[in-house]
Amino acid sequence: MDLELLAGKRALGCATPEDHIAWAERLLAEGTDMDDVQILASLGLDRRPDAQEVEGHFRRSLRALGLELPARQLALLTYASRVCRQIITGELPPEDGLRQLETLHAEGRDEPLFGIWGELAEDIDLLTGGDAPFFNSGLERTNTGDFIKRVARQYLRLQEADLPGDFLRRSLCTECGHTGRERPHRSEIRWLPASIFRLLFRRAPDTIGVCERCGAARLLPMHDFATRERYLAQTTGSTMTTTRN
Repeated sequence: MDLELLAGKRALGCATPEDHIAWAERLLAEGTDMDDVQILASLGLDRRPDAQEVEGHFRRSLRALGLELPARQLALLTYASRVCRQIITGELPPEDGLRQLETLHAEGRDEPLFGIWGELAEDIDLLTGGDAPFFNSGLERTNTGDFIKRVARQYLRLQEADLPGDFLRRSLCTECGHTGRERPHRSEIRWLPASIFRLLFRRAPDTIGVCERCGAARLLPMHDFATRERYLAQTTGSTMTTTRN
């Protein structure tokens, strides 16, 4: 257990006394011999280490080493990247890694990309129940582990990109290549004023989503793994612009 992973688990509120002890044990193995680190590592001999005692020695160990815990958001982002790399390298089984990353969806509300993990977990649950995935086209019951690895690789690329805060709520236009919010467009009896339509049919006229730039209706949701792959392929050469307003 290194400090990046431990800081992420602390930010998520799921770090255990054993996690802190494992961090100290790693430091000892690397040659650190400070008293508080040694004491913290020795608490692993206790059957049920006291959480307050562990926290006290952990804090004193940080001060003695001249270390500081990162801000919560940075800790979560770093944690997500580390877990993704563990999934990719095989250090962590994909399903176990997804369970850890799924918690980010609820806890990291300020980071839009964390929604990817909640949606992937939801799709896998749908498959388990015999339904088709909603967010991730190409996901099947036979390729779940490999698909999680693919999403992990994609996530690392997306995390390095300069994305708008509402990225997952945007769509990719297959006509002009623009990515942005859908613009509602009335799709039936457009010549009839909306007020008269409501009076006659007792409902609002139907609308469809169209590209805010070119007006085309051929839009792909950014929630979909395949759409994000297409987005990354097009943005690699700076061939696509992203509206941020």
